[in-house]
Amino acid sequence: MPLLLTKATREVLQVIADSTPENPAWGLSICVKTDRGPGRVYPILDALEEEGWVTAYMVSRPGTRRPPLRCYKLTPYGRGKRQALLTASPRKRFVLALAGVR
Repeated sequence: MPLLLTKATREVLQVIADSTPENPAWGLSICVKTDRGPGRVYPILDALEEEGWVTAYMVSRPGTRRPPLRCYKLTPYGRGKRQALLTASPRKRFVLALAGVR
């Protein structure tokens, strides 16, 4: 799925940017924090990872029999692109999105 600069994408990026090593951003936590369903969040995460904006890593949960969490963090490239997105005007974001500039 190509990366679209939608409100949902910006919300997902914000949750990932606000995450810390002690409180990582993982799939379901992003769904809860953005109030969006997994059918919307996971394709965004896949597109962000495919475009190099985020990287995924696994976090084990000691003392449980549950599988590790797949967590996400911004890459240096993603941090720069996010900052450019935040400083761009809504009109410029629209034009960039139409032009396919990521």
